[in-house]
Amino acid sequence: MTLLEFDKHLIDKITDEGWPFICEGSKLECNVFIVGITPSKSVSFQNHWYPQKDGFNRRGWMDAYDEQEDKFTYTRNQLNRIYDEFDESRNIRLLETNLYNIASTSKENLADNKKSTEVFNFLLRSIKPKAVIGHGKDTIRYLRHLSGNYYEKDVWKEVELFDLSTNMYLRDHLSFHTSKEDCGGFVSFPIFRTTQK
Repeated sequence: MTLLEFDKHLIDKITDEGWPFICEGSKLECNVFIVGITPSKSVSFQNHWYPQKDGFNRRGWMDAYDEQEDKFTYTRNQLNRIYDEFDESRNIRLLETNLYNIASTSKENLADNKKSTEVFNFLLRSIKPKAVIGHGKDTIRYLRHLSGNYYEKDVWKEVELFDLSTNMYLRDHLSFHTSKEDCGGFVSFPIFRTTQK
């Protein structure tokens, strides 16, 4: 699937109320997903999405986020640290996404009719990552449902998600009990020694 073909399927599934994913460049080259529950801020996705060229401009999106907000949330800072660690490793390309793509300050404030996993399911099926890191109770619950098993947290498992064979790691939300060292430690997990593009 080319970026333009991907865009045709994606465009009908998203609104300006949130964003479907963040990465640098082509999502087709991303081999690791980190999956939260819902975006906390609604920063325009389409202003930084160029399917006819190189894909997504994460740096431009982060600049827009910085202009819109006085400061990054704790979770955003943690995600940025993790992204920087993966980016430096070169052979690992990270895509950040959420179970629900509509922005909300918390899942409790998100209306039930907006708690749709359609975009996440589409990303999972079309990109087929080799590893998935899920954080947060709703995300953990959903990934356990997809895999058909009650997998423990903080342990890597080989699983089937839809028709995809991948490696999954479930953990508490990054806003809880996550140090700078924890963020830097993700890239050192043994699974990533063999995860290639």
